[in-house]
Amino acid sequence: MATERKGKETTRPGKKTGGRNSDGDNAKEASDARAKTVRGIMKRNRDSGEG
Repeated sequence: MATERKGKETTRPGKKTGGRNSDGDNAKEASDARAKTVRGIMKRNRDSGEG
């Protein structure tokens, strides 16, 4: 049990540091791009009469 827990804990930090959001600028860029795509999808839905 103890070894199992230790293994889980060791995999988690690597995931966090290796993620894209570790860099502040990249995170902002990604959120901007996501907002742009969401806006485009919403506009498309409105044009087609879904929303």
